[in-house]
Amino acid sequence: MPEPGAPQDFASLYDLYFSCVCGFVRSQVSDPADADDVVSRAFERLLERLGTYRPERGAFESWLFAVVRNAVRDHFRSRRWRALFSLEEAPEPAGREPAAEARLLAEEERAGLLRALQRLDERSREVLGLKFQAGLNNRQIAEVLDLGESHVGVLVYRAVKKLQAALGEPS
Repeated sequence: MPEPGAPQDFASLYDLYFSCVCGFVRSQVSDPADADDVVSRAFERLLERLGTYRPERGAFESWLFAVVRNAVRDHFRSRRWRALFSLEEAPEPAGREPAAEARLLAEEERAGLLRALQRLDERSREVLGLKFQAGLNNRQIAEVLDLGESHVGVLVYRAVKKLQAALGEPS
């Protein structure tokens, strides 16, 4: 694969990162249509700025998610309403179709998780989205948020604890 940042490589970058970007955006934007718009805008910006990526400044994924994060923020600035962590439209795992009972249980768990996530502050939702929806490691999250890696570790730990408390689970 050519060096990330090469304009001719956009199609493979799109294929490689689409599901992670989509998952992160949907973790921040509750309306599926709005989330799709933000994903489109994020990839449009990525294409426009692809030549500005500099490997010496950090990992490509960190740069990419900084662009995506800014697209999400711009969405809320223009709409003037807050993000809700949405798992309602998250794709089902690949494989066999779950049985009706299992699907119902999964939907109930997802709804409970959604309610718990909605009670978290924006920073906690964002950190959890980058960690678990986008699949970034703490170093990459630190680069995206312009924080220290150990600070990100603390934020992730606290966000998970807040989520556990919101779900009524023991620590």
